[in-house]
Amino acid sequence: MRNKTLYIIIFNIIFALPDCEYGSPNWDQSYETVPFDNEFNATLSAVQIFIDGIEQTSGKLAAFGEDGIISALDSDGSTYFPPGDTHVYELSVWSNQSSGEVMSFKYYDQDNNYVIDLNQTYTFISNDILGDGFSPYQLSGLTSNCDFEDSNYFTDIVDTTGVSQLIILSNSISNLEVGDQIGVFDYNGLISEGEECENVIGEVLVGAGEWNQNQLEIVAWSHIDYCDFNGPQFPGFIENNPIKLKIWDVSELREYEAFFTISEGSINFEEISYVVIDQICDINNISENECDCNGNILDDCGICGGNGTDEDDDGICDDIDECIGQFDECGVCNGEGPMHQCWDGEIVCDPIECSSSNFPAPDLFTFNQSLSQAFYFINQVTIENIGIENEDWLGAFNGNVCVGSRKWDTNMCTNGICDIGVMGYDGSISTEGYMLNGEIPTFKIYDLSEDAYYNAIPSENYPFLNNGLFFIESIEGSDYYCNSNPSCIGCIDINACNYDSSALIEDTCYYLESDLLQPFNNEVILLGDLPGGTMNFEWSNINQSCYEEELNYNIQIFDSNNQIIFSQITQENNISISYSDLNINEGAINLYSWNILIDDIPLSDIFSFSIDATIMNVIDNKVDNFKIYQNYPNPFNPLTWIEFEIFSSDFIQVNVYDVEGNLIDNLAADYYNPGNHKIFWNAGSNSSGIYFYEVSNSKNLIRKKMMLIK
Repeated sequence: MRNKTLYIIIFNIIFALPDCEYGSPNWDQSYETVPFDNEFNATLSAVQIFIDGIEQTSGKLAAFGEDGIISALDSDGSTYFPPGDTHVYELSVWSNQSSGEVMSFKYYDQDNNYVIDLNQTYTFISNDILGDGFSPYQLSGLTSNCDFEDSNYFTDIVDTTGVSQLIILSNSISNLEVGDQIGVFDYNGLISEGEECENVIGEVLVGAGEWNQNQLEIVAWSHIDYCDFNGPQFPGFIENNPIKLKIWDVSELREYEAFFTISEGSINFEEISYVVIDQICDINNISENECDCNGNILDDCGICGGNGTDEDDDGICDDIDECIGQFDECGVCNGEGPMHQCWDGEIVCDPIECSSSNFPAPDLFTFNQSLSQAFYFINQVTIENIGIENEDWLGAFNGNVCVGSRKWDTNMCTNGICDIGVMGYDGSISTEGYMLNGEIPTFKIYDLSEDAYYNAIPSENYPFLNNGLFFIESIEGSDYYCNSNPSCIGCIDINACNYDSSALIEDTCYYLESDLLQPFNNEVILLGDLPGGTMNFEWSNINQSCYEEELNYNIQIFDSNNQIIFSQITQENNISISYSDLNINEGAINLYSWNILIDDIPLSDIFSFSIDATIMNVIDNKVDNFKIYQNYPNPFNPLTWIEFEIFSSDFIQVNVYDVEGNLIDNLAADYYNPGNHKIFWNAGSNSSGIYFYEVSNSKNLIRKKMMLIK
């Protein structure tokens, strides 16, 4: 720290008893405009705080002018200064007087949730710098005379456990008065304490605060249980138990349980999280059906104060319900259920569901029963002079309409001669297009082993006659049959662009999708590896069958906030983009993602990539006052050394980050003497991949890449 001759300061000791205020102060919001509202500045660069003689390491420190308005704030807790073995706070003090204004100090103890007036004052002098890590300026206060029982109704709060949840009461709450007390409870929390591990469950107060019409933050403490490790347990809330609030109304001097609604978080306790409460009211004034403090009720769709309906009471809101009513057994909304009668009398939804030996039929061989029928007996059915198998089928047609079919299992037929029932038109809608007297049926064969249909030629042709009986010597399969597709070859995937509904033999299918080729997913690119100031993007073309018009690809590139920073239409499947279009931040790892669209239809997955620009202005991995070396070994598993050299004593930090810029590990944060130093990193608990290590001092930082391979 800098040394400077100190002006003569007048310090006044306040001998009056400390004024203790319960609850979290609203200092951060009050301090926002202070640096802009004042002209002169002084610095208390190292301040040490003692409460009841104990050095403080957390909480907040604030200074106040003679008008009682905040003039300085350190809200981040203390910083440890190893050479002096001290924890120090730093204040930048502001005033509109160049000198002479007397500043007082307050300290917020966040663990115990109260503010203490400190004993010392400081007489302001512009540009003054006071205190250093070896001789910090000391402030002190006492809690012995603080009567907290008088300042808060809810006092029997569990001890601090170190694991908590933040309960935030929004300043939108309008029905609390200044001074009202709020208690946070778990009605089924852990009460027992100590190594006896009695696991006593009951009502426990885990946090409290006082309302002052500003946003109130209450720390709720979770229980701790080390019984499985032969250790003690400490009381607090239990995760997933409901959060309960009680209010002490200071004007009416009464306690009531509060009904509340939230805008963020969960109504149940969750460790290391927060919940925002935006409404509070007396639970005794809320009816069973009401869902907020304004008298609203849940609609049929579960929305508080909504007007949605669920006419059929199936739990699905009518505006998105596919069926207002009930689906029948056949999946038809408000349908009449199974209506098709199989040959054996079974009633089914579709002919394909018939369970007799004649069903279920191949797709082209389904038909409806008719009151008009004729029966054709066939002695032999063949394909290329070979009799068809028992699993193959024979179908009768009137044009392209199937009017009868059966599985050609001769074991089920009398003397091995099977018949096929041919349906005629009986006047019903379901038999329109069926045989009329005098019309000649045609036949087709389905070969199960080949999953193919054949046109079939009978040895004799007999016109249809209702109730007629006919005998055909043989039917021989000829060529494939595939409706409008003579070759029967085509794409049979209904999701493909070139799907052919008449195809039976599978061929290549094409889809409205593109593969991203360059950069590949999660690729890390060193800025120095990109020549010519541009970066190339490449993807696969889609087949023309997927798009009737001229193909226009739209490439989109997003920044780390998922905002589009580049979008361009091109008919090619690659493009080169200038650095300037990527908004590359020097000295940082820049995160991006990209994809391809056509007419706002996504064609590809979204790939991520990053550009490492952390050492683009660093020559030989060296800056003015320190140098780092490549880790060794690299790649490594799981141990590696990180070496750096400094040329003067300095505070050094060594951090490890993943490719997304998340801090993975802090390896060093200490003062180092000149010379070479090595830091050891054990990555045993980390997954394989690329990581970055960063060495920084008070002025500069250098980052390098390393690879963990397991």
